Amino acid sequence: MTQHTISLRERKHVQTKLALTKAVIARLKTKRLKDISIEELCETVLISKVTFHNYFPKKTDVLVYIWQLWHLE
Repeated sequence: MTQHTISLRERKHVQTKLALTKAVIARLKTKRLKDISIEELCETVLISKVTFHNYFPKKTDVLVYIWQLWHLE
């Protein structure tokens, strides 16, 4: 069996995507998606809006990603 080493870039990509996902899930407990701003998510995860859009072109794409993760479980 070969061992695949995950690069730092790949790890940071996954960490950021999961942090955004967790931030959205936490806010959905008290707000509707339309009331959650991309700016507040970026402030929480410490990224820029440009970086957010590199991961998710639209805010609703985060929900699609959450659904995909849930579906995999």
